[in-house]
Amino acid sequence: MFLAILILAAAPMLDTSVFRSSYFKPVSLFLFWFFLASSLVLGWIGQSIVESPFIEIGTFASIAYFAHFVPNLVAVGYLEQAVISSFTAKRGAHPSKAN
Repeated sequence: MFLAILILAAAPMLDTSVFRSSYFKPVSLFLFWFFLASSLVLGWIGQSIVESPFIEIGTFASIAYFAHFVPNLVAVGYLEQAVISSFTAKRGAHPSKAN
């Protein structure tokens, strides 16, 4: 439980994207909905009894929850920066000088 709260507190520092809005980031928007679904599944699994199908579902939902923050949040920012810089290089503008 402490690790989940610690990761939520560190999430703003892990975001490496140029844009802060999800309007311009379709991959991040998909990952947000995936995170929301995994959080809801974890809440449902937390109130279920400890039996075979619920243990596996809880394990997968926990992995999806933590994978959203650590590798996905950092990797998506770098991926979006690479796409933006390649797109602006084709247009003849530098990404840091784009308005």
